[in-house]
Amino acid sequence: IADPEQRPGSRQDETLETVVALGVAEGILPAGTDVAEFAAMLIGPLVFAHLTGRPPVTEAFAQRAVDRMLQPGAVTARHG
Repeated sequence: IADPEQRPGSRQDETLETVVALGVAEGILPAGTDVAEFAAMLIGPLVFAHLTGRPPVTEAFAQRAVDRMLQPGAVTARHG
């Protein structure tokens, strides 16, 4: 079993944490945004569309998914 720092998901986790931290620092995301929840809410629609082929995953579709996540209230801080 690989060391946790060597596991394939480790880099993706670090990237998501960095993106969320930048969003918080720039005032785009609320302080305390839950990285795992943010990722699931953003990536979920993209994976679903990819698996089903409906709608087609295009740059425009991906941009709409991101835009929805950045709307006020779409992302909240961690709960308890």
